Amino acid sequence: MKLLNTLFEITIYSAVLFAAVTGFKLAFKNKLSPALHFTLWFLVIARLCIPMTIESGFHLFTVEQEKPLVQQQIPEASAFDAPTPAAMREAAPSEALHSEASAPVQEPLPAADSPKPVFTIASADALIALWVAGMAFRAAALLFGERRLHLAMAHNTLPTDARTRDIYDACCAEFGIAHKLPLQSMAGIYSPALTVSLKPMILLPANITDTLTDAQLACALRHELTHYRRRDHLLMLLLRLLTCVYWFNPIVWLMKRELMKDMETACDSAVTARLNGTERREYAMTLLALFSQPCRANSVLGMALSSAEKDAERRVRGVFGAHRSKVPVKILAALLSALLLACCFTTACQPT
Repeated sequence: MKLLNTLFEITIYSAVLFAAVTGFKLAFKNKLSPALHFTLWFLVIARLCIPMTIESGFHLFTVEQEKPLVQQQIPEASAFDAPTPAAMREAAPSEALHSEASAPVQEPLPAADSPKPVFTIASADALIALWVAGMAFRAAALLFGERRLHLAMAHNTLPTDARTRDIYDACCAEFGIAHKLPLQSMAGIYSPALTVSLKPMILLPANITDTLTDAQLACALRHELTHYRRRDHLLMLLLRLLTCVYWFNPIVWLMKRELMKDMETACDSAVTARLNGTERREYAMTLLALFSQPCRANSVLGMALSSAEKDAERRVRGVFGAHRSKVPVKILAALLSALLLACCFTTACQPT
């Protein structure tokens, strides 16, 4: 019962956070840097990862409970019913004997209705069983996909040529990466990609040297190495775990899709922040070359995307856009974060 109530509470809070973050991003769409667009989603991720709500010392809403009023009616004695002193003396012994028996017994007041749980005991076991079954199904689907990837890598990987290895070594030296990630060429993919694993590797299309120039290949490798330095592969593992636990929550799936888009744009911005205008144009040409592949919907620089034309336009705009948010926008984002932390991570908004 407590588990279901906790899941229900986190689902409501995550919906509020998703709506607030989405609204803020739309209101200041062109004034937020790609990094800030990406960072705001961590409010939703934090709420999904914390299985408890912190008790606050104050509550914004107070519900007053109605108290039953009990009035005791006392009969008024009339002048005609008043006993005489003699009658009072004669009746005193008998009244004393029967005073306790004749006294009215006051029944206890009915207790106030206690708050009813969100889920009844009858349905709790069935819902928990359904939740566990959904987690098992989602985990099995992820394991099956991972198994297919490993089988494809075992049968379709090819050794990289000397030209590609030289460019890769230069990019690793540029990023200061001493322990280089494994680099393999693979048939059947159409864009470079960083695998989602605790031990990631970079996969390149088998024909990438035929479609990209040396400068464009260096841009693609810088993009994947930036993903690795930012630990985006670990974040993707966390998102997969969250989709297992909250498979029933549509907010998790929507947040994952939007976060992945912002992750790619933030990675593009991080790569091009140190480049000059000519190098940025070369990077944009690399994006367009990869998006123009016949099967571009499969993967574009590690991202499986829909509506490729719109995504290509958004990412190219991100390359040439502002890499930092202005101070007033940062202040507004900080105030929004503080407000959401107080309202959605504590019991401040829960009525008492």
